[in-house]
Amino acid sequence: MNPKAKKSLIIAGIALDVLVTILLFVFSIVILANMPESRRAIDSTTFLGWFQTEPLRILLLDVLPLSLLLITNVCLTIWYIKKTGKKEEKKSVSLSDLSEEEKAALKQKILQEMMQESKDSK
Repeated sequence: MNPKAKKSLIIAGIALDVLVTILLFVFSIVILANMPESRRAIDSTTFLGWFQTEPLRILLLDVLPLSLLLITNVCLTIWYIKKTGKKEEKKSVSLSDLSEEEKAALKQKILQEMMQESKDSK
């Protein structure tokens, strides 16, 4: 898979995840905000009433998907942090990557350190 397609799929997945999370969260707030004081006052013919009559429906269709999304997002975040952290550790600079001025400065610095160590050892 080419990098552009992979990047666009990742962006689409993140956007879909955010959209579903926001919709489920807002829906749960609407259900709880419109909950009547007694169960007898619930009109089960409406869409919200259908959810409010059975708490198991709210659990299975709203709370459980939100919990699974949270767990998935936390795991993916940890995986991404570990993945990017390893890339930074593997980066090293070789002598061929340095310019002539940087090589000369590095050589001078090493010579100064060697001279300092020889003076300290005497």
